[in-house]
Order: sequence, then C-alpha cells, then structure tokens
Amino acid sequence: MLSSRLKESSLADNAASWLIKKRPGANAQSNGAGRPLTDEELLAWIAEVTGCRIPDAAVCPGHDAPAAMVCDLFFHRITDALALASRGGGKTFDIAALHLANARWKPGHETSHFGAIDPQAHRAYGYYLQGLRSPALRQMAPDPHIRETRWANGSWIEILPGTEAQTQGGHPMLVTYDELESGKYQPYENAKAMPAEWQDNGH
Repeated sequence: MLSSRLKESSLADNAASWLIKKRPGANAQSNGAGRPLTDEELLAWIAEVTGCRIPDAAVCPGHDAPAAMVCDLFFHRITDALALASRGGGKTFDIAALHLANARWKPGHETSHFGAIDPQAHRAYGYYLQGLRSPALRQMAPDPHIRETRWANGSWIEILPGTEAQTQGGHPMLVTYDELESGKYQPYENAKAMPAEWQDNGH
C-alpha cells in the first residue's frame, strides 16, 4: 500500500481511498477499559472481532504496510492519508476495521464514510457488519443499518454514496472517501471540509 507520504503512483493507475481526520490532540492512551495502547494491541483486537488480520509488513520497496495507515489514524499520528493499492488489496476492509475500532474505543465518535459508487458503500457496510457480529460487539450496536448505525456508547457511523448532496451534510470527527478515482471532484472537495475538531477524551 502506498501511503500519503510517498508519491510514486498516480490515481489513474491505482484504486484509491481518501481519509480525512482532524487531529484531536496528543496520542491516544489507555482509558482504563482495555483500550489498545500499541499497534500490536490494536491489530490483535481487529483480528479478534473480524476474524481477519491486517498485514503489518510491507512487501514492496518504498511502500507502507496496510496496518501502518490504520494504526497511524487510530492513534492520531497523522491527520489525513491517501491510500493507493491494487484492486483487492484490502483498502475497504482496512477502513471498516478502523471505523469499528474508533466506535468501540472512542465513545461518541462520529464517522461519515462515502463510497464513490453505491456498491462500494454497501461493500464497506458488509465489512463493518462482519465485525458487529462478534460477540464482543454485538450488544454495543444492536441495531445496525447501512444508512446509520448508533452504538450504546454514543458513537455512530453513516455509510453513504459519495454524491454532492450527501457530502454537504454534518461535521463528524472522521470522514473517509472510498474509490476516490471513480467519483466526481465536487463531492470530494465537500468531504474534505466536513470533519470537525474534537478531543479524544483528553488523550
């Protein structure tokens, strides 16, 4: 996976997922309730609830492992990222896993996830729902819907098509835009302006 720190590939040659996250302050620390403190703990938790392990080793020179992006965003080391990877490279699953972790471990966290095309939005929801079937999470979000899923801890996520109308909505803490190269320019520009500043429980 080619991260935003490297510029060796073009959108024309790669599927892309655009993530925008406003920095909430310092790096995340434990809240005393078992919240992951390290990349290893976060990846182990994701594997436990989804049954899938996100690769944490890069296999191409100059590229980053998919896990690096997920961990860097979860722990607030970066404020935004552009992920370039091959078809079937796991971009949508990786982002769905990030959404699960944010909703579970950051009470009140708000996410808007856009798919440039409607089937891609549904695919992201499928991965997200896969995690919600875990016994560890089932009761925390007992009534999931593709339009909006609300958690018992106050977190919520909406998964929407990346249209101009949909991207003129609210101001969540995290906005992700999947299959960027298949979408239109104005919805992407709208999405960049959506995230709001927030504090991650003082972390």
